[in-house]
Amino acid sequence: MVVCVVCSCRLPPRQLEVNMIEGTPHPAPACRRCRGGKEFFRYWNNCYEFDVDRARQLVQDGRDPVEVEEDSVQASVDECRIDEEHVSHVDPSFPGLIAHIRYQAADGVVYKGHVLIDGHHRAARCLKERRPFAAYLLTEEESLAILLRSPDPPRQETSPGPGTVGLVSSASDGSLVGRGFLVPH
Repeated sequence: MVVCVVCSCRLPPRQLEVNMIEGTPHPAPACRRCRGGKEFFRYWNNCYEFDVDRARQLVQDGRDPVEVEEDSVQASVDECRIDEEHVSHVDPSFPGLIAHIRYQAADGVVYKGHVLIDGHHRAARCLKERRPFAAYLLTEEESLAILLRSPDPPRQETSPGPGTVGLVSSASDGSLVGRGFLVPH
């Protein structure tokens, strides 16, 4: 089996082709999600856009991934479109990516949290197989460095509140917990 450098899926070597953009081996695009190209993550009706490729580069510094609490994994998976065909061949041992996110409401209250920006299909497979899901946690500075778009200035009509799904809060032991909401700071 060969591991895809784009999405970490595993396919037999006979399905390889050369990715002309990166010059690295990549599985043939039998799966529409494994076709490669630049990857972005858009969140909250496209108000936020993150550069996933840049985030993957940043976490190559030797940091350890953290285990994500099952409720937070479920919340993140529930809020995205999951392609079951893709889930069947992704490598669930490859960690996802979590970025910091902030939002300043019109009343000046700043909400902070985390959002899974890469690894939803691996997370779905982990849930299906009842195994832990891990992710690399970006720092606030790294999260800003990969943030391509955010709601600035804040818009009163889209102010988030408790229950905004897909975000998690950090526990003191380094694990990530919570159903997912932005917390005022």
